[in-house]
Amino acid sequence: MNNVESAILDEDGIKHILFCRVLLEKTELVSRGSMQLHPSSEDFQSGVDDLVSPKKYIVWSSQMNTHILPEFIISFKTLTSMNSQPFQECDQLLKLDGVPVCVKKPISL
Repeated sequence: MNNVESAILDEDGIKHILFCRVLLEKTELVSRGSMQLHPSSEDFQSGVDDLVSPKKYIVWSSQMNTHILPEFIISFKTLTSMNSQPFQECDQLLKLDGVPVCVKKPISL
């Protein structure tokens, strides 16, 4: 499941994805379906689903405060979550992971 599809709609029909910078350091293989909750030894700081070409990354809870830095949130509506005339609400139409996404201008805080 990719990020766009796995993002859950909020009460306003908007999806949000949090982008983070992650320090992995030395990784170990964690098999699919594993119930592993901690590194297998002090030699490892994170886990991956495949050592050669990882698609899933695990940062152990003991490392998360020092190894994960949130950078920004992208909030968006997919065309399937929009009303009958979706293109009128979009400033730009993009595809993320093959899913059409309506993009609005950034909101300044």
